[in-house]
Amino acid sequence: MGLPNNLGEGAKGRGPLPHTSGKPNDKEILYMERITRSKLQKRCPAIWSILNMKAKSSLPYGFIEFLNKRNFKKRAWQTIEIPEKHTQDLINLCGREKVGRAYRRDLSAVNNEERLLDILHEIVLCSFLGKLSNNIELRPLSGDRTSCDVSLQIDGFIIYGEVKRFPDKWWLRKNSSKVLGRSIFKEPKVEKSLYSRPRYMDLKSKLKEVPRQFPNSTINLLFVFTSSFGVELQYLKQALYGEKNFFTENRETYCLMEDGLYYKEEWLNVSGCCLPRVDVLNAGNIVVPTIFENPKATLPIPGIVRNALTSPN
Repeated sequence: MGLPNNLGEGAKGRGPLPHTSGKPNDKEILYMERITRSKLQKRCPAIWSILNMKAKSSLPYGFIEFLNKRNFKKRAWQTIEIPEKHTQDLINLCGREKVGRAYRRDLSAVNNEERLLDILHEIVLCSFLGKLSNNIELRPLSGDRTSCDVSLQIDGFIIYGEVKRFPDKWWLRKNSSKVLGRSIFKEPKVEKSLYSRPRYMDLKSKLKEVPRQFPNSTINLLFVFTSSFGVELQYLKQALYGEKNFFTENRETYCLMEDGLYYKEEWLNVSGCCLPRVDVLNAGNIVVPTIFENPKATLPIPGIVRNALTSPN
């Protein structure tokens, strides 16, 4: 199975919830909720323990949607075992009260599978980072009205992190009777009808507000779980360094262009972008094989921090 880019990879496009009509009625939803709630309590005690009482009596729809996909149900229950393991690890590291305070409200109100997977990826990543530091904070304040997903210290260096998840939905688009190609580069206006918007442009638009979440004078890292119909590393490289970098292979040959996010002044406080992967062949542990460093960052990533992130657990 290799290293999937995110936990929900493969879940989409497998058909609707297993009900008889196009849309489940209230009776069908109640039945699925009752079965799923009972099974979740038994198979995922750590995740169950941080839900609030309302969610324990009536499971949020995000859990029902994700765990009852037609042709994906068995794999979904196998998949959720990975965040269950990491949730327990995080509880062991930080204590149940601290973990519950960070995630209880959001996890107890997930109204769709995408929001559920966003939170589970955050938990998995924070569990990984917690093993690198004995000083980790979950969802700490980063400014007067802003917060980050995590902060920690490695060898005295203060690090703030933001976790993002960007599944690629181009190949699952609705009403796609007309087959459109996907351009690698931004196309002239006259040709826009022939190609879908480049993936790197989607990533740029989703990432542009990230620097506002970070404080100044700290090492700030972006962690991106992304999967694309194509080569996601190249698309992200285009977004960060500029579209002409699609064909560059080595870090030494990256050419920072004016259209890259790293070129922008507001991105000076972002030290780098890490691409974590879930190693399903190694107990669902996280590996970070790729880090795109910001050549203009006010605070570059220290070597000891880079080594800690990229070394196997």
